[in-house]
Amino acid sequence: MSYNPASGGHAPGHLREALLECLDNPKPGPWYSALADREVLSFNDTAMQSRWYRLSIKDRARWLTGKLWNCSDILPGGYEEDLGATYATAVRELRRDIP
Repeated sequence: MSYNPASGGHAPGHLREALLECLDNPKPGPWYSALADREVLSFNDTAMQSRWYRLSIKDRARWLTGKLWNCSDILPGGYEEDLGATYATAVRELRRDIP
């Protein structure tokens, strides 16, 4: 069964890992600055990978937060104090920082 961002549930690990990489990114700038690295998120589908490469960094952040919008997976320890318990609550908070 595949994950449907509209109905929630468990999101694919590569999406959750991409968000955590952004949050752990030591680079200056917004939380999503790690998405400038083309390899932060990769896809098995070449068409999707090509589309990802063409997105701006802000559009990548919007896409990623949209995919995790209803994700009920629990954030690892250390993130929940600032962002809430689930990926859904975290991305809803983080989305406010994308102009």
